Amino acid sequence: MPPKSKIDKQALLTAGIRLIQRDGYESLNARSLAKELNCSTHPIFRLYSDMEQIKTDLFAKAEETINCFLEKRMEDYTQNPMFALGMSYIDFAREETNLFQFLFMSHHFNRGQANLIWESEENKPLLQGIAQAVGISFEEAQSLLKKLWLLTHGLASMIAANGMLFTKQEITEILSEAFSAFLIQIKQGGN
Repeated sequence: MPPKSKIDKQALLTAGIRLIQRDGYESLNARSLAKELNCSTHPIFRLYSDMEQIKTDLFAKAEETINCFLEKRMEDYTQNPMFALGMSYIDFAREETNLFQFLFMSHHFNRGQANLIWESEENKPLLQGIAQAVGISFEEAQSLLKKLWLLTHGLASMIAANGMLFTKQEITEILSEAFSAFLIQIKQGGN
């Protein structure tokens, strides 16, 4: 009977996230993961049958990472929750570029996932709070979030893809002006 592996799924996923953060998701393969874990590839394939399963679990782990990051970072912004979410998202793209690319700029990102942002159960409290705070319906708040997320994602992607430099002040102005313009448009019936 072979000796019991000292590497479990949690250790493997932690090492995989660390590898992606440092070297990018393109560098992720069985050998690089084994090197990160300081082992051979055998313990990896005792836990997983192939790299696609590992990447699927790493994607879920990366989603947990961004959610924790956003939750903590949103506390740094005193403006409305939608603005705080946008700024935090852009901060993530700037500070965790390789993870951002893995989450949103790789083939692992499912186009249908974007709709989940403004349709998800977990965002209902945010949307209800925005609707109440600015005097619009829940559906209008969804439309507002959709428009702002698309703008925010575009800015974040430009930062993550090519290091486009925007100052925090520039991003604050862009998001604030867009929020105001979209809100006026929605209130005037131009969903």
